[in-house]
Amino acid sequence: MAILFALVLIAIPLAMQLRGVGAAGMALSVAAIYALMVFGLWLITALPPAIAQTVLRTITLSQTSDNSPYLDTYYVVANIGPVIMPGLLFGGIGLILWVLTRWNALVHQWLAKTLFWVLHLGVLAMPFVALLLSRQGMPRRYTDYTAASAMPNTINMILAGSAALAFLLMVTLMLWSVIARLRR
Repeated sequence: MAILFALVLIAIPLAMQLRGVGAAGMALSVAAIYALMVFGLWLITALPPAIAQTVLRTITLSQTSDNSPYLDTYYVVANIGPVIMPGLLFGGIGLILWVLTRWNALVHQWLAKTLFWVLHLGVLAMPFVALLLSRQGMPRRYTDYTAASAMPNTINMILAGSAALAFLLMVTLMLWSVIARLRR
């Protein structure tokens, strides 16, 4: 299922780029896919446990006074949070690029597309590296990491650094476009 979403997240923006759609359309399409993923993950991970918690709470409240294991929302936050943030990120970038394109202020469309792909692939690849780490049994403290997890951690740091750099360059490009438009 995760591989299918990854293929969709790569195939749709790639098809849009081949058809000549701008960076704003590509970013908004990725944001829409993330929004659908959030809704799907909510249906799968948040709704059934919430219903089960409600049922178990009504059963256990009458039996015991301590029902703390049934009130834990850690898994809901842990599953949906990493999907909400990229969707918001690409949605915001897509809206700003769309406004700049409509305002005829985007200085370099090709640079925006290149930075979009670096940011998008970096954000998309990080969960797969984390999946590799979790298969090895992820410790809670940094000092407990095994030697085998050094390479995936290094890859994850490189991906995060390239995505952060692409984001900063994207913001710089947007500000540069606005300043260039105001000078005209």
